[in-house]
Amino acid sequence: DLGQFDRAGNLRIVGRLKEMINRGGKKFFPREIEEILYTHPKILHAAIVGVPDPRLGERHCLCVIPRPGERITLDEVVAFLKDDVATYKLPEMVEIFDELPFTPTGKVQRHILVRQVLERMEGASDGPETLAEFAASARSVLIRRVRLSPPERNEARWLRGWLSRLKTYSA
Repeated sequence: DLGQFDRAGNLRIVGRLKEMINRGGKKFFPREIEEILYTHPKILHAAIVGVPDPRLGERHCLCVIPRPGERITLDEVVAFLKDDVATYKLPEMVEIFDELPFTPTGKVQRHILVRQVLERMEGASDGPETLAEFAASARSVLIRRVRLSPPERNEARWLRGWLSRLKTYSA
């Protein structure tokens, strides 16, 4: 466990070293964001895990159990957090779960959760069947996940440019 002393000299537990997320050299503990998320009216339980990324080291995924009858989206979560959390700490993905893996003492088993997220990512799709489907999928990822704004005109050129940049990163 990692802790900090406050001004009054009290020790406050801030997280566990192995739970720290390192996104492009910027490190943070998911507990800070999770505590804020527990105040969201649609969230019953939340856990943020780092998912391996070849360029940034890790990207973070919010694993959430919504309250009964509720649905939650990434956009809702980001809007809820953006005034209280630094941009690099905002979740980049949301995975909805019916239950999360817990230890007998009630702690989230993050290593199991990471494996489940990766399995979902791998099994999400066998890939687009046509070039048009691929272009639509790539456009969606660039706009929603990478948070790029599409141009007002010549979108095909914009998309080709970003796809060639992504190809360079993955090489």
